[in-house]
Amino acid sequence: MEYQKLTQTIFSYGSPCNGQYGHLVLREDGSVYGYSHPNEHSWAIKNNQLLFQSLSGAITSRYTVCADSGVWQGHSEGQKWPLYLMPLLTNSRRNVDVADNKAQAFLVNSIPKSGTYYLEAVLDEIGYPSERIHLGSGDIVDDYRDMPDDQLHVAPASVRLRCPVDLVAAILQGQHIVGHIEHRHIIDKMRALDICVLTVIRNLRDVLMSLYHFKLNTVLPLDTADRMWRKLEGRARLHAFLVYYHDKDLQHIRLIAEMIANDNNPMLLRYEELCQGVVSSAVTEKLEQFNPGMARQFLDALKNQYGQPTPTHRPSDISRTDVWDDSVEQYFIDSGMDALNRALGY
Repeated sequence: MEYQKLTQTIFSYGSPCNGQYGHLVLREDGSVYGYSHPNEHSWAIKNNQLLFQSLSGAITSRYTVCADSGVWQGHSEGQKWPLYLMPLLTNSRRNVDVADNKAQAFLVNSIPKSGTYYLEAVLDEIGYPSERIHLGSGDIVDDYRDMPDDQLHVAPASVRLRCPVDLVAAILQGQHIVGHIEHRHIIDKMRALDICVLTVIRNLRDVLMSLYHFKLNTVLPLDTADRMWRKLEGRARLHAFLVYYHDKDLQHIRLIAEMIANDNNPMLLRYEELCQGVVSSAVTEKLEQFNPGMARQFLDALKNQYGQPTPTHRPSDISRTDVWDDSVEQYFIDSGMDALNRALGY
């Protein structure tokens, strides 16, 4: 592994003797992010060895790299106890001039089916390229790099990694990532890393219908029950979809919406306004603070990218009014989505 990639990599840290200790990122200032232990307080490179140091500065372990695998193999200082640092995920860093960007990176944290990849295209256009990594809550990291657009989210389990998602933010350099994160403490960690979090919402009735069409037409079934509802027609199919996904994706949407509704300081973007090329004055002011002129670039890119194909947008000839009956409306109310919708301003 190239030494300059050390600070752009998430490592799995542990020992062959007793397993993984955790995940970590080596920061450029010599600190260690994501893993806290007195023996791994800081790090340094000396004589082609990677060293971990204690709070007092004493060397606690040392490692050499395998050029083929990028794995750092080592041992505790003065002992035979074996240790390893195995690369899990490395930033692709596609020629980004970080000096030109005041914000280190962006996270588009959206309610699913709220224009996530529309915003990805907008940020790409204004000079914050996508790292094509999709974050879920907790430790879900889907690595879609080098995957064709038409395959995104078709079979997410095939690209899934697991590590604390804030570590992905810690290795970004002037780029952006997207995700659907439902926990406020994770969003707070992102902000503490100087990540600009763009929060995107949409009328939850439209979210529900968009998700229904997306699952039906794009995402592969997970199991027998997931295949069964797709074989139905009309309103019966939508009803069965709600039953199957009630405690899965729909619960995930409720939790994200609840977190956003209770967030005191979001850079809040509404999908319906984005499609009109409009953002709030608060968002405009914040973008200007990051980089003078960025607000105008952002608004221009919204207009340029509107209506363009995205990896997850699939037009449908079935409108909400075709299948949304009294039973679906009652579900929307009883599940709490109606109250959350009103809390979001819809």
